[in-house]
Amino acid sequence: MSKKIKKNLIIRRLIIVIFIILIICIINKVFFTAKEVKYDEPVLMVDANFVDLKDNIIIDSIENIYLSMNDIKTIYEQEMDYNEETKALNISYENHKVTLKLDSNEIKIDGNERTISGRMQFSSGNLYLPFSDFGDIYNFEITYSAKTNIVILDNISDKKETAVAKKYTYVKDDRSFFAKKITKLLKDEKVTILEKYGNYYKIRTKDGIIGYVKSKKII
Repeated sequence: MSKKIKKNLIIRRLIIVIFIILIICIINKVFFTAKEVKYDEPVLMVDANFVDLKDNIIIDSIENIYLSMNDIKTIYEQEMDYNEETKALNISYENHKVTLKLDSNEIKIDGNERTISGRMQFSSGNLYLPFSDFGDIYNFEITYSAKTNIVILDNISDKKETAVAKKYTYVKDDRSFFAKKITKLLKDEKVTILEKYGNYYKIRTKDGIIGYVKSKKII
């Protein structure tokens, strides 16, 4: 076999290999990559579960997070007393006694007054409370991801284990070989571990995306 024929054969094989790699990449992109999650309106996730709300979540320009009084009452199964004459709301929850007034940045918690970032207000006929200021009342941490439009509420008393990604890696929608990629993790990106399944972790990203990664890819 001449050198020219050998060279052409090598080139042909290289072209075939490149073509196969391109086809695999296209298939992987089309069939094994899910669309990025982005909700049209803000949604509430408590730990790892979405909560159905009667009213919309309001997020202002400085990312104060507001929930309606009705939705807060439903989530925490409690009564609240709003006085139309004094424009004041009284809340009793566990050992806390809370008072705040309409359109005021002042709040009284267990007899101590302080200034908060948001203020109680009416919107679309519903009374909205500055829920992101209520963490020490209801014992939670709250974060908001503008990327996904998810408000994440974590109960401090039931703190989940966390970890970080060892390197750039993908989060998938299940543990099978054909699972779809639903998002990616950057090196050192923090995640919340929800459950362990053999050599996989079910995790929640900082943006509220829930999926699976191999345990060897996070620490």
